[in-house]
Amino acid sequence: MTDVVRPGTRVVLRYRVLAGPKIVDKAEKPIEIVVGKGDFLPVVEKALIGHQPGDHLSVLVPPDKLYGPYDPKKLSFIPIERLPKDLHPGQVIQIQDEYGIPHPATVRRLDQDIALVDYNHPLAGRPLRFEIEILGVKPPDPNINTAFDTYDQAKASNKKTNSLDKEELL
Repeated sequence: MTDVVRPGTRVVLRYRVLAGPKIVDKAEKPIEIVVGKGDFLPVVEKALIGHQPGDHLSVLVPPDKLYGPYDPKKLSFIPIERLPKDLHPGQVIQIQDEYGIPHPATVRRLDQDIALVDYNHPLAGRPLRFEIEILGVKPPDPNINTAFDTYDQAKASNKKTNSLDKEELL
């Protein structure tokens, strides 16, 4: 086993995701990811680099890196008769648009004839904290290209094509 996480290494980890004090996701069993392959959020994968088995880390992910900012324009009033019966605030329901495509929406408020629904993702606008425990680090698989490899290759290629010698300018 390799000791330190690098781009391309396979990392066995356990994680949980918190929005404030509330756990919103967690790995029931350890998972294995390839750092830079896109198995996890890039900001989280990059934070793993340099760590070793046994390390615990906490990565704060801003809203713009996951579900985006909260958009008040995604609130809508809908007549109660268009919605399922027995609704309650906080309930997530499916609402069809004019093309028949269902969209998840959270019921925010119910009045006698109208409901306020929210089409934002429930975690939109909220920073999330990923708490990670690294259980193991394995060598890279040479057959797997990572996003970091692709980025580095593109960057190197760009330098070659965008750099001009002084003689080329004359």
